[in-house]
Amino acid sequence: MSSLPHYFFGISVAEHIQSWLSNWQDELRGQVAYKTWTNPKDLHITLKFLGATPSEKIEALSSHLYVKEYVPFQLEIGDLGFFGKRTQPRVMWAEVKKTDTLQMLYNIIEETAFQHSFSKENRPYTPHITLAKKWSDDQLHIDPNNMKAFIPEMNKQRMQVEQFHLYRIFPSRQVKYEPVHTFKLK
Repeated sequence: MSSLPHYFFGISVAEHIQSWLSNWQDELRGQVAYKTWTNPKDLHITLKFLGATPSEKIEALSSHLYVKEYVPFQLEIGDLGFFGKRTQPRVMWAEVKKTDTLQMLYNIIEETAFQHSFSKENRPYTPHITLAKKWSDDQLHIDPNNMKAFIPEMNKQRMQVEQFHLYRIFPSRQVKYEPVHTFKLK
């Protein structure tokens, strides 16, 4: 394992959304077998995972990321989704409806990172907020369609995005993600 710190670009989740999704987590904990539940303060929408990176490369990338022409925008959050095997999915998440503005912001970050020798993502961008990960019980199976019945207030929520961050990951901390640079939208 690399001794270099790990980084990613992401959008922090507003406090009212953190509280709302934390209620989802509380209701779902007894229904699914995940090892890791995201701390509500760590809930975010990933824009680009960078991985282990020297600080000079992070500084160069940050100084060349131009997003000043982007204005704040709204996102809609509100469905439950899963990645991985249907009956034992490796990740449970809250859906973030993809907008043209969010996709353009993702594209700018992806292209700027590529120009600074970071590899491009091969999969289409699927914005989401990870609630839990690492399925832990080979014997237990779920029906993802039935999980929505356990969630209080399954209505959709809206969130204003006025900035995003470059985060550093601290794996041993309770709150693992710390913003090290903030990019404000006009």
